[in-house]
Amino acid sequence: MTYEWTDQSGREWRLEFPIERSAYREAADETHGYLSGFEAAKASAHAERLTEALVNARATGESARRSLPESVLLDGAIGLVHSLKYATDAESMGAPDYIRTV
Repeated sequence: MTYEWTDQSGREWRLEFPIERSAYREAADETHGYLSGFEAAKASAHAERLTEALVNARATGESARRSLPESVLLDGAIGLVHSLKYATDAESMGAPDYIRTV
């Protein structure tokens, strides 16, 4: 999976996150309630890897050549979340309430 986005300051970011399609499908097919979904996310090796990849993400261009302050990295992480397209559970899963895990 490759994500590209722009943060509030106009910095362009890129994050590559390799994941086996079978692991993605297996996780998508699991059903969880709110609490069990939270517990599954806490125990997920994929969530840990994704968090590490996000922490190590760098802005592309000139700013990628130097160390960025934590505030810029946080702005980049927030930019990623804001860049994700939102769809209701009814639109994306055909269910009124679908708990997604990491």
